[in-house]
Amino acid sequence: MRPMSPVVVTTSKFLACFLAVFGLYLVGSEGGGLAHCAGALLALLPVLLLVSWGEGRFYSWFRDGVFGLMTFVGLLSMFFLVCREVLGGDAAGFRSAENARSLRGMSVASTLAFLGGFARILVHMYDSIAWNSRGAGGERGHDRFDREPR
Repeated sequence: MRPMSPVVVTTSKFLACFLAVFGLYLVGSEGGGLAHCAGALLALLPVLLLVSWGEGRFYSWFRDGVFGLMTFVGLLSMFFLVCREVLGGDAAGFRSAENARSLRGMSVASTLAFLGGFARILVHMYDSIAWNSRGAGGERGHDRFDREPR
């Protein structure tokens, strides 16, 4: 797939900057309830760049293992932060300053896990659509039209 016109590429660069800044703002916002929204916004960045720049340029810097590592680190850090809150709390309740730090850490960990997993899913979905539209033959053997008559 060739890259799109210069107007689309320039617009996608502007939109990518906006998505990145707004996604990072949502990660740092108070309350921590917007972590999945931030992860979804940040996960759209690789797909936007893939569509606007083309496969050649995108796959020159994209590594599938990076998003898998992000998902793993996010889930692992979320697990340890939750265990620390559950096991480290006293009977009267959690301390407010430490609780705020933990919530911020959980928000970042949740965003990281969601970003890694959702970006991987979207890029692989795009790959399968592009692969089938290029006429690569598709998968064989499970479609009823591919079977030979008996």
